[in-house]
Amino acid sequence: MDAPPVLSLDLLHELEKRWRRQQAPVLDCLRPGLSVGELDGLMAPVGLRLPAEAHVWWGWHDGADAGPGTLARDRQIGGPGFQFLPLAEAIEQYERNRRIAEAVADRMPESAADLADPGRWWDPGGFPITVSAAGAVVMCDTTVPQGAVAPIRARLAGEPATAGARSFGEMVNWWIEALDSAAWRFDTHTLVIGTTTTTAWTQRESSPASSDATQGRSISLPSSAVTPNATHLRFRVIR
Repeated sequence: MDAPPVLSLDLLHELEKRWRRQQAPVLDCLRPGLSVGELDGLMAPVGLRLPAEAHVWWGWHDGADAGPGTLARDRQIGGPGFQFLPLAEAIEQYERNRRIAEAVADRMPESAADLADPGRWWDPGGFPITVSAAGAVVMCDTTVPQGAVAPIRARLAGEPATAGARSFGEMVNWWIEALDSAAWRFDTHTLVIGTTTTTAWTQRESSPASSDATQGRSISLPSSAVTPNATHLRFRVIR
Protein backbone atom coordinates (compact mmCIF):
# COMPACT_ATOMS: atom_id res chain seq x y z
CA MET A 1 0.00 0.00 0.00
CA ASP A 2 1.28 3.47 -0.88
CA ALA A 3 2.25 5.79 1.94
CA PRO A 4 -0.55 8.22 2.86
CA PRO A 5 -0.16 11.76 1.55
CA VAL A 6 1.21 14.32 3.98
CA LEU A 7 -0.75 17.51 4.49
CA SER A 8 0.90 20.51 2.83
CA LEU A 9 0.03 24.12 2.13
CA ASP A 10 -0.16 23.27 -1.58
CA LEU A 11 -2.88 20.69 -0.85
CA LEU A 12 -4.78 23.13 1.36
CA HIS A 13 -4.60 25.78 -1.34
CA GLU A 14 -6.23 23.26 -3.69
CA LEU A 15 -9.05 22.82 -1.16
CA GLU A 16 -9.43 26.58 -0.88
CA LYS A 17 -9.63 26.83 -4.67
CA ARG A 18 -12.70 24.55 -4.56
CA TRP A 19 -14.26 26.73 -1.90
CA ARG A 20 -13.71 29.82 -4.04
CA ARG A 21 -15.06 28.09 -7.14
CA GLN A 22 -18.27 27.27 -5.26
CA GLN A 23 -18.38 30.56 -3.30
CA ALA A 24 -18.33 28.82 0.06
CA PRO A 25 -19.40 31.19 2.87
CA VAL A 26 -16.47 30.09 5.05
CA LEU A 27 -14.18 32.21 2.84
CA ASP A 28 -15.57 35.35 4.49
CA CYS A 29 -14.83 34.03 7.99
CA LEU A 30 -11.31 32.62 7.67
CA ARG A 31 -8.88 33.61 10.39
CA PRO A 32 -5.14 34.17 9.89
CA GLY A 33 -2.94 31.17 10.55
CA LEU A 34 -1.09 30.65 13.83
CA SER A 35 2.66 30.77 14.25
CA VAL A 36 4.53 27.83 15.76
CA GLY A 37 4.93 29.83 18.97
CA GLU A 38 1.20 30.58 19.14
CA LEU A 39 0.31 26.93 18.51
CA ASP A 40 2.69 25.69 21.19
CA GLY A 41 1.52 28.34 23.65
CA LEU A 42 -2.14 27.36 23.27
CA MET A 43 -1.40 23.64 23.56
CA ALA A 44 1.01 23.84 26.53
CA PRO A 45 -1.72 23.77 29.24
CA VAL A 46 -3.48 20.86 27.51
CA GLY A 47 -0.55 18.49 27.84
CA LEU A 48 -0.73 17.24 24.25
CA ARG A 49 1.75 17.67 21.41
CA LEU A 50 0.03 18.39 18.11
CA PRO A 51 1.31 16.31 15.18
CA ALA A 52 3.14 18.07 12.36
CA GLU A 53 0.11 17.92 10.04
CA ALA A 54 -2.04 19.71 12.64
CA HIS A 55 0.59 22.48 12.72
CA VAL A 56 0.15 22.84 8.96
CA TRP A 57 -3.67 22.87 9.34
CA TRP A 58 -3.89 25.63 11.94
CA GLY A 59 -0.85 27.39 10.53
CA TRP A 60 -2.80 27.78 7.26
CA HIS A 61 -5.90 29.27 8.88
CA ASP A 62 -6.84 29.34 12.54
CA GLY A 63 -10.32 28.15 11.71
CA ALA A 64 -13.24 30.46 10.99
CA ASP A 65 -14.66 33.28 13.09
CA ALA A 66 -17.86 32.76 15.05
CA GLY A 67 -18.62 36.38 15.80
CA PRO A 68 -21.99 38.15 16.08
CA GLY A 69 -24.10 37.55 13.01
CA THR A 70 -22.10 34.50 11.91
CA LEU A 71 -24.31 31.46 11.31
CA ALA A 72 -23.16 27.88 11.82
CA ARG A 73 -23.48 27.29 8.08
CA ASP A 74 -21.03 30.13 7.44
CA ARG A 75 -18.24 28.05 9.01
CA GLN A 76 -19.04 24.78 7.20
CA ILE A 77 -16.15 22.97 5.54
CA GLY A 78 -17.79 19.56 5.06
CA GLY A 79 -19.81 17.10 6.82
CA PRO A 80 -23.20 17.79 7.84
CA GLY A 81 -22.28 21.19 9.17
CA PHE A 82 -18.71 20.33 10.13
CA GLN A 83 -17.23 23.56 11.46
CA PHE A 84 -13.76 24.99 10.78
CA LEU A 85 -12.68 25.29 14.43
CA PRO A 86 -10.07 27.76 15.64
CA LEU A 87 -7.50 25.96 17.76
CA ALA A 88 -8.83 27.56 20.96
CA GLU A 89 -12.29 26.12 20.23
CA ALA A 90 -10.81 22.72 19.43
CA ILE A 91 -9.07 22.79 22.83
CA GLU A 92 -12.39 23.64 24.50
CA GLN A 93 -14.02 20.69 22.71
CA TYR A 94 -11.22 18.37 23.82
CA GLU A 95 -11.38 19.44 27.44
CA ARG A 96 -15.19 19.30 27.53
CA ASN A 97 -15.25 15.79 26.10
CA ARG A 98 -12.58 14.67 28.56
CA ARG A 99 -14.68 16.00 31.47
CA ILE A 100 -17.78 14.25 30.14
CA ALA A 101 -15.84 10.99 29.71
CA GLU A 102 -14.59 11.16 33.28
CA ALA A 103 -18.09 11.89 34.62
CA VAL A 104 -19.60 8.98 32.69
CA ALA A 105 -16.84 6.61 33.80
CA ASP A 106 -17.35 7.63 37.44
CA ARG A 107 -20.96 6.45 37.24
CA MET A 108 -20.04 2.97 36.07
CA PRO A 109 -20.06 0.07 38.53
CA GLU A 110 -16.68 -1.25 39.69
CA SER A 111 -17.57 -4.62 38.18
CA ALA A 112 -17.50 -3.06 34.69
CA ALA A 113 -13.84 -2.08 34.59
CA ASP A 114 -13.81 -1.38 30.87
CA LEU A 115 -16.76 1.01 31.19
CA ALA A 116 -15.20 2.72 34.21
CA ASP A 117 -12.21 3.75 32.10
CA PRO A 118 -12.59 7.36 30.85
CA GLY A 119 -10.61 6.33 27.75
CA ARG A 120 -13.56 4.14 26.77
CA TRP A 121 -15.69 7.26 26.34
CA TRP A 122 -13.05 9.61 24.93
CA ASP A 123 -9.60 8.69 23.68
CA PRO A 124 -7.24 11.09 25.51
CA GLY A 125 -4.91 11.03 22.49
CA GLY A 126 -7.64 12.07 20.05
CA PHE A 127 -7.77 15.81 19.37
CA PRO A 128 -10.78 17.42 17.60
CA ILE A 129 -10.29 18.89 14.15
CA THR A 130 -13.92 19.64 13.38
CA VAL A 131 -17.31 19.01 14.99
CA SER A 132 -20.92 19.16 13.86
CA ALA A 133 -24.04 20.38 15.64
CA ALA A 134 -25.26 16.77 15.58
CA GLY A 135 -22.40 15.70 17.83
CA ALA A 136 -20.08 14.15 15.26
CA VAL A 137 -16.36 14.73 15.81
CA VAL A 138 -13.43 14.26 13.45
CA MET A 139 -10.16 13.97 15.37
CA CYS A 140 -6.47 13.39 14.78
CA ASP A 141 -4.15 11.06 16.66
CA THR A 142 -1.68 13.05 18.79
CA THR A 143 0.25 9.97 19.98
CA VAL A 144 2.17 9.49 16.73
CA PRO A 145 5.96 10.00 16.71
CA GLN A 146 7.17 13.52 16.02
CA GLY A 147 7.07 14.25 12.29
CA ALA A 148 4.82 11.27 11.47
CA VAL A 149 1.48 11.60 9.68
CA ALA A 150 -1.58 11.70 11.94
CA PRO A 151 -4.29 9.06 11.42
CA ILE A 152 -7.83 10.43 11.48
CA ARG A 153 -10.79 9.00 13.38
CA ALA A 154 -14.46 9.93 13.17
CA ARG A 155 -16.86 9.67 16.09
CA LEU A 156 -20.61 9.96 15.70
CA ALA A 157 -22.69 10.98 18.71
CA GLY A 158 -23.02 8.08 21.13
CA GLU A 159 -20.74 5.76 19.13
CA PRO A 160 -17.09 4.74 19.50
CA ALA A 161 -14.55 6.37 17.22
CA THR A 162 -13.93 4.58 13.92
CA ALA A 163 -10.82 4.64 11.77
CA GLY A 164 -10.90 7.07 8.87
CA ALA A 165 -8.14 8.53 6.73
CA ARG A 166 -4.56 7.45 7.31
CA SER A 167 -3.39 11.06 7.48
CA PHE A 168 -4.57 14.67 7.45
CA GLY A 169 -3.37 14.84 3.85
CA GLU A 170 -5.48 11.85 2.81
CA MET A 171 -8.55 13.34 4.52
CA VAL A 172 -8.13 16.64 2.68
CA ASN A 173 -7.64 14.74 -0.59
CA TRP A 174 -10.98 13.05 0.03
CA TRP A 175 -12.63 16.41 0.75
CA ILE A 176 -11.29 17.75 -2.54
CA GLU A 177 -12.57 14.64 -4.31
CA ALA A 178 -15.99 15.07 -2.71
CA LEU A 179 -16.22 18.66 -4.00
CA ASP A 180 -14.90 17.78 -7.46
CA SER A 181 -17.36 14.89 -7.86
CA ALA A 182 -20.34 16.89 -6.46
CA ALA A 183 -20.71 14.42 -3.59
CA TRP A 184 -20.35 17.65 -1.61
CA ARG A 185 -21.26 21.02 -3.07
CA PHE A 186 -22.09 24.50 -1.85
CA ASP A 187 -25.48 25.57 -3.17
CA THR A 188 -27.00 28.93 -2.20
CA HIS A 189 -24.66 29.11 0.79
CA THR A 190 -25.67 25.65 2.06
CA LEU A 191 -23.39 22.64 1.92
CA VAL A 192 -25.23 19.81 0.18
CA ILE A 193 -23.93 16.27 0.62
CA GLY A 194 -25.15 13.87 -2.04
CA THR A 195 -28.95 13.94 -1.97
CA THR A 196 -29.33 14.82 1.72
CA THR A 197 -27.85 17.37 4.10
CA THR A 198 -27.86 14.96 7.08
CA THR A 199 -24.97 12.71 6.09
CA ALA A 200 -21.51 12.58 7.64
CA TRP A 201 -18.28 11.31 6.17
CA THR A 202 -16.76 8.32 7.92
CA GLN A 203 -14.34 6.69 5.47
CA ARG A 204 -13.68 5.85 1.83
CA GLU A 205 -13.75 2.30 0.60
CA SER A 206 -13.66 0.36 -2.66
CA SER A 207 -17.09 -1.24 -2.42
CA PRO A 208 -19.90 -1.08 -5.01
CA ALA A 209 -22.01 2.05 -4.89
CA SER A 210 -25.39 1.78 -3.24
CA SER A 211 -28.51 3.73 -4.07
CA ASP A 212 -30.06 2.95 -0.67
CA ALA A 213 -30.52 6.18 1.25
CA THR A 214 -32.42 4.59 4.13
CA GLN A 215 -31.75 6.34 7.43
CA GLY A 216 -29.15 4.66 9.60
CA ARG A 217 -27.51 2.74 6.76
CA SER A 218 -24.22 3.42 5.08
CA ILE A 219 -24.39 4.76 1.56
CA SER A 220 -21.58 4.92 -0.97
CA LEU A 221 -21.51 7.84 -3.34
CA PRO A 222 -19.58 7.22 -6.56
CA SER A 223 -16.52 9.34 -7.20
CA SER A 224 -15.86 7.88 -10.64
CA ALA A 225 -15.86 11.38 -12.08
CA VAL A 226 -12.41 11.90 -10.60
CA THR A 227 -11.17 8.39 -9.81
CA PRO A 228 -11.16 5.86 -12.66
CA ASN A 229 -10.55 2.92 -10.30
CA ALA A 230 -14.18 3.02 -9.09
CA THR A 231 -13.39 3.92 -5.49
CA HIS A 232 -16.24 5.50 -3.58
CA LEU A 233 -16.89 7.95 -0.81
CA ARG A 234 -18.74 6.34 2.06
CA PHE A 235 -21.18 8.27 4.17
CA ARG A 236 -23.40 7.36 7.09
CA VAL A 237 -26.77 8.96 7.72
CA ILE A 238 -27.08 10.45 11.19
CA ARG A 239 -29.80 12.20 13.10
